[in-house]
Amino acid sequence: MRRNYFRKLEFKLDMLSLLPLDLLYFAVGFNSLLRAPRYFKIKTFLEFYNRFDQAAKSPHLIRVAKTMTYMVYLIHVETCGYYAVSVYEGIGSNKWVYNGEGNAYVRCFYLATKTSTSIGNNPTPTNTLEYVFMTVYWLSGVFVFALLIGQPCKVFRVGVVLVTSSDMVQLAHLASDS
Repeated sequence: MRRNYFRKLEFKLDMLSLLPLDLLYFAVGFNSLLRAPRYFKIKTFLEFYNRFDQAAKSPHLIRVAKTMTYMVYLIHVETCGYYAVSVYEGIGSNKWVYNGEGNAYVRCFYLATKTSTSIGNNPTPTNTLEYVFMTVYWLSGVFVFALLIGQPCKVFRVGVVLVTSSDMVQLAHLASDS
């Protein structure tokens, strides 16, 4: 099993994601692109949830946790994007960008959460880049809603199928005994 893992692409991606590129910060300063190889661990992340889901007696909480993880990750990515656009345009340069007050991550995360959940009362974009960014933001908010609505439906549907399958097995067993 171990030899087989060492030959797979999965092993190579795991090794690539573990490269200590953060040490290059001392030479080039902070650059978030040096963290990019960490994305190669996504397959391991998905495999973790799939195996945990299969091993659990009642996987409903695991599926809810997976959905929440997707949602928080998406909001985190939006937070980083909003901050990056704010830096590109200039912190506090207009009413749409982050104004530089308070903790940057918390303030940007708050805006991303409001946008993703369609709470509204967001600052109005002032140029093309901001309009494009907010459009992508709102579309990802629709994706979050689809996740929030779709996951409970999936949990319910799987529960019904399992009950039905279990009942059929019991009925078949009773029929063979008589």
